[in-house]
Amino acid sequence: MRVVFFGSGDFGVPALRWLANSRHRVVAVVTQPDRPAGRGKKVRPTPLAERAQQEGFEVLRTGNVNDATFVATLSALEADIGVVVDFGQKISEAARSVFPSECINIHASLLPAWRGASPVACAILHGDTKTGVTVFRLTDRWDAGPILLTRETAIGPFETREELFGRLAGVGCDALDAALQLHEGDPLPPGRPQDEANATYAPKLTRADSLLDFESPAEKIARRCRAMWPWPGGRCCFAGASGVHI
Repeated sequence: MRVVFFGSGDFGVPALRWLANSRHRVVAVVTQPDRPAGRGKKVRPTPLAERAQQEGFEVLRTGNVNDATFVATLSALEADIGVVVDFGQKISEAARSVFPSECINIHASLLPAWRGASPVACAILHGDTKTGVTVFRLTDRWDAGPILLTRETAIGPFETREELFGRLAGVGCDALDAALQLHEGDPLPPGRPQDEANATYAPKLTRADSLLDFESPAEKIARRCRAMWPWPGGRCCFAGASGVHI
């Protein structure tokens, strides 16, 4: 299949690498614009853009994927499907419909659990014993489209968010392979609707999430430390003789 890959963060890098070595053809990679990053605030490409350039793919940077001119650019690529992984922009129906198979998204949870920006952290923080990857059809609502397939895995008792994030990114490759095979048999497989009654949400992490509460049970403190590693980490207030330290 001819694929346009939409991604920005690290989670999509293994899937792009898998596509580069598959029978499918990536005709373009769409990503966020280069932005200042790090302590020096040097302008850098997204992690996905860096990998795409290494693979020799055409990279299209846009701050508005739904701009009419950019949608026309997508249409001209004549791709079969859009694959969306950790992209960071909502893709409108107009942009999705340029692909005969529309767009599919790879999400790092067992939807409808943990829709949103930080599903891996929330799964650990709330004591889930299992998680996984869901491939679903993209719709206008965030992470709410029909489910095409899932891949499940246990969460290790000492696993950090960084470790689980990396494992799930690899699991996403197998899920993507199965999803593309599904679309080869049916350009628009219907999938199954998500159960809204069981939907939970994973908001974007902030610095405040790193604060440890030592009135909580030890197990909850340990889960927060694992869920917040490597950022925002864990911190606490210490009242010593010279004052309060964080």
